[in-house]
Amino acid sequence: MASPQQQIRNNLETISSFSLFYSFEWTTKVRNYIDIQNNLQQLRDQITEDHAVLMDLIKGNQTKKYCADVLQLMDDYDNQVKQAHAEIIILLQKHDTEVKKANTVFNDANAKTIKGVDKSINDIATTLKKLAKATNDQVDTAIQSTNALRNRIENLM
Repeated sequence: MASPQQQIRNNLETISSFSLFYSFEWTTKVRNYIDIQNNLQQLRDQITEDHAVLMDLIKGNQTKKYCADVLQLMDDYDNQVKQAHAEIIILLQKHDTEVKKANTVFNDANAKTIKGVDKSINDIATTLKKLAKATNDQVDTAIQSTNALRNRIENLM
């Protein structure tokens, strides 16, 4: 299983491919979150390294100050994580809103295009009907003229 930092990096790579528009802002926020995760790891390492010092402090009865310092560091870290998380949530909501807007614009444009195509097809059909009628009228006139001419010729015979 991947470490949290590696999972975040993997997620960053996936998310970065979503949109060029948001990539810089998104990358900055996620990198900030990764930095906070790294800070937590450094805090954990520091606590491990300070174990011997803590034991000395316990022996010297100075644990209150050490514990207060550690609690303050942990509170600061907790606040940073919550802030980074809130920023990422806001960014995701903003991205979702922008995607919905883009989708609406696309659907509207698509609907207008379809209406335009339908109108063009109807215009073409109307024009073809007019041309067919004009052609039929001319053919009918030619047939009538031919029949009239034939009747005259037959009457002359």
